[in-house]
Amino acid sequence: MIFRGREGISLQRLVIHFKWYLNLAKLFSIKSIYILFSLILLSESSSAQSVRKAEYLLKSINIYKICKFIEWPESNKESDYFVISIIGDLPEGIKIEIPPDKLIAKKRVLVKHLTHVNQAEGSNVLFICESEKNNIKKILNFTKNIAVLTIGDTNGFAEMGVMINFYIKDELVNFEINDQAVLSSKLEFQSQLFKIGRRVQTIN
Repeated sequence: MIFRGREGISLQRLVIHFKWYLNLAKLFSIKSIYILFSLILLSESSSAQSVRKAEYLLKSINIYKICKFIEWPESNKESDYFVISIIGDLPEGIKIEIPPDKLIAKKRVLVKHLTHVNQAEGSNVLFICESEKNNIKKILNFTKNIAVLTIGDTNGFAEMGVMINFYIKDELVNFEINDQAVLSSKLEFQSQLFKIGRRVQTIN
């Protein structure tokens, strides 16, 4: 049986490509693998939520991997944690999380939720939820002055100036990268990242 969520992600396809994702990410522990396959094996009545959780698990992998392609400035190294901040509302029951034994920039990862973009100071990554679509210009006007990677998963966010934006294609999680936003930021990106993501331009 194939379960499909709102974006039409096939859990059967997730199973087929899961090994590929693991080889790419080199991230998950046995416990994390068990969790994902437990989600896949949930009943049909909860399939939509299962698909969504699996989707965001893969997005978490991608966030982890993308961060490995960035040279973080010295100012970001003063904190004891690598901070991933979330602004807006994730889908109900959904989390962005990195396994506690995994490090980014030699630091443990702290995921926190913000109520206002002014609180993004000191964050390494700012994940912008779809609920903030009407506030995107205000958010980006603030983040352009700090060394923070902006990430979204909403159609059109990359064209609005978000640096990295996740999208679904062929039932897999992919990402697009805004060249202008990246090159004008206070972060240094390795060239390999531009070969992996779909490149887009800002549309005013």
